[in-house]
Amino acid sequence: MEAKWPFFAITIGLVIAVGYTLSKFERSSIINNWSDRRCDLSILFAAAFFKPDNDTRSPSEFAVANFEFCMKPFIDTFLSAMMAPIEVLLDKHAGVAGNSINTLNAIRNITQTMYSALSGYIDRFYHRLCGVHL
Repeated sequence: MEAKWPFFAITIGLVIAVGYTLSKFERSSIINNWSDRRCDLSILFAAAFFKPDNDTRSPSEFAVANFEFCMKPFIDTFLSAMMAPIEVLLDKHAGVAGNSINTLNAIRNITQTMYSALSGYIDRFYHRLCGVHL
């Protein structure tokens, strides 16, 4: 049972070494085509290895910035898809509220007109009867 551990360690070490070697061979190709390949899944998670030499950020800062750049369109699309039903609902509520406000304003104008007419009649009545001007 203990004989398996050296085999696993050697296998994992060789896989890492092969991956590192391939990344070194492909590094210049990936850096030259960075704008096209930066969001590929394998490059996205290994972006720290592809940091250009003239970049002043650390490899981890470079990888985080690349991850944020690649995830932003997906997050924006996801949020817009999730918020679409809520926006429609809020638009409908705003329309109903606008109609209600217009109706209330019309009722207020009618009431104001009726009050002004009634107040005018009462003012004339008091002025004739009592000599008082309201």
